[in-house]
Amino acid sequence: MSAHLPFDESLSLRFEQIVGIQAKMLLAISGGVDSMVLCDFILAQKERLSLTLLICHVHHGIRGEEADRDAAFVRAYCEDQQLPYQIVYCDVPAYAFKHKLSIETAARKLRYDALTTIADAMGESVLIVTAHHQQDQVETIFDRFLRGTGSKGLRGMNLLRDVGKHRLYRPFLDVNKKEIMAYARQRGIDFQEDSSNTDLMYRRNRLRHETLPQLRAMYNENLDTTIVRMAEILRDEDEYLDQLTQQAIQTHFFLREDHAFCSIERFAALPYALQRRCIKLVLEYLDHREKVDFEHIEGVRFLIAHRSGTSFDVGGGLRAWREHDWLYIVSPTFVQRLNEAWEPMTLGKSSFFFLPQKKWEIRTDKQPFPRGQKHSLWEAWFSLPCDEELCLRPTQEGDRIEPLGMMGSKLLSDLFIDAKLPKHRRIHYPVITFNGKILWVPGFVRSRHQLVGEDGEQSVVHVSIIPIEES
Repeated sequence: MSAHLPFDESLSLRFEQIVGIQAKMLLAISGGVDSMVLCDFILAQKERLSLTLLICHVHHGIRGEEADRDAAFVRAYCEDQQLPYQIVYCDVPAYAFKHKLSIETAARKLRYDALTTIADAMGESVLIVTAHHQQDQVETIFDRFLRGTGSKGLRGMNLLRDVGKHRLYRPFLDVNKKEIMAYARQRGIDFQEDSSNTDLMYRRNRLRHETLPQLRAMYNENLDTTIVRMAEILRDEDEYLDQLTQQAIQTHFFLREDHAFCSIERFAALPYALQRRCIKLVLEYLDHREKVDFEHIEGVRFLIAHRSGTSFDVGGGLRAWREHDWLYIVSPTFVQRLNEAWEPMTLGKSSFFFLPQKKWEIRTDKQPFPRGQKHSLWEAWFSLPCDEELCLRPTQEGDRIEPLGMMGSKLLSDLFIDAKLPKHRRIHYPVITFNGKILWVPGFVRSRHQLVGEDGEQSVVHVSIIPIEES
């Protein structure tokens, strides 16, 4: 970087290491001092690194003529510098009202939506660059602390993070505001003042202009450095704990598209910290929520120590319950799929189909019964009269089977209870029947009827079932 620029040389070196050569960059420019210094800083690297730049200014529809002035300022700057630009207009107040959000949250949401949309139009692997600096980092961490957060929240903003197929980059995150102002003065950079930045109606401004200055004056003049250092330590430790959590998830949880489950005995042996992190990750996976409440995490942990059948609402339509020695976290689509009724169907002697309610693949063929073959939980042979076919139907109340090797009959409900089959898996459980009699409960027991003779008859029907996923 040129010697006359006040930033440390290391900032330019790190920028080059992260950005590389011929990068596509989308710069978020508000017109304020931070973003205008960012733009000037990057323009100084543009030719040397062969950067492709696009400027984006988001008009939030909040500050009337002042916002119009900012948009006009950015437009004039880009045209003067011969930079391509886009100005996006949003109605933040209307969006905030509709979605019951604060103005600050709604503005942030619409701003990042706009940036992501423009980046998508630019192609793959775009760097979305914002001018967040050290003071922004301190305010973010402190605000999260006051609202209540875990170690991940206290890490603050990341220098780099993935945003869809792109990356968000904050090159000034370790630069303090005084350095930015010094750069602007030395370079004679023109910028706009945003009057809303001093409006104490906004929580962020109260932190910036009242709370943090008082803390610096009364307790620690190096408060910003202290908080940033703490965030760096937590970030390193949190990344390590993230690795342990991923390992624990892979070891203890069965993750499905619409539900997850694990062994309570094995899960309860994990340290509390990993239990909480695993639950949080599973909830985020199942409903893509941005924030998981502590009460929901503890509600799931509460189930570990309670009897079978206990359940808990974990928000977002998700529900957790304990069933015997298993912990389940399920989405509404999972419950809907299980409760979806299905009609009995005839099994041809050579067929293949998929039962979506149970996610079973079912295949029939005329494969002969192998000599010495033992009966399998998921494979069975049946001797049938010519032109007769098996039936696959869901269980009904009062169903009984006459098990092979036993006298009398047994209720399927008792069979399922003895096997500790979770209640949700008993609903509409498929059985194979012939002439009204249950011949086979796949995964459990074969009846003593329609057995293949010892001579290995050829006119038999072979049925195999492959459960695509355990639930």
